[in-house]
Amino acid sequence: MKHTSLYLSIALALGLLAVASCSKSTYHEPVYAQADVPVVSAGSWWRYLVRDSVRNHTDTLTLSVASVTAGGTGYSAFCYVVDTGLAIDSGTLTVSDMQWAFSSAAGKLGNFDIKLPFSAGDSWVTTDSDAITVLPYQLDVKVQGQDYWVWDISRTRRQYDDTIRQHLQVSRNIGVVYQGYNYVGPAGAKRRFGAELIDYHF
Repeated sequence: MKHTSLYLSIALALGLLAVASCSKSTYHEPVYAQADVPVVSAGSWWRYLVRDSVRNHTDTLTLSVASVTAGGTGYSAFCYVVDTGLAIDSGTLTVSDMQWAFSSAAGKLGNFDIKLPFSAGDSWVTTDSDAITVLPYQLDVKVQGQDYWVWDISRTRRQYDDTIRQHLQVSRNIGVVYQGYNYVGPAGAKRRFGAELIDYHF
């Protein structure tokens, strides 16, 4: 009788293990959708530590939302890039169920164009013929001492004899926690740019 109980216990344990293994195989990579983009209002901001190889300078820049206009399935936000209290650039943040983008006049904090929704491993081409790829898994990264689960996104543009490679890390309900540019131009001209999130307020 004891042997029968032992065999039944072993069979039950093996059955539970098989069920657990099956549930793991049905795991799906998470999706980043419009609901994961932070909802902002006038007065919202992100602050970044910026390193620029051309200026050989480290600076603190703030992307500050001045106004928000609702439209369609999302909104557009007019923003300023602020350096020690002075606006040095302006741009528009656009969010809809199909796109999350930022474009500015001078590119002081970089620009991006992300298709929504996306999953780990996705890739697409922008209207400017830039190739964008999402790494096939999320990363747990530390930026300025803070841990974030991020999607790692790369963007490549080739135009004439210029090549620009952009690296973005985006997190749910926070936005861009890191971005960097590598630029290679004519005659080997190079530029490196990086921006790490320091703080934010919504």
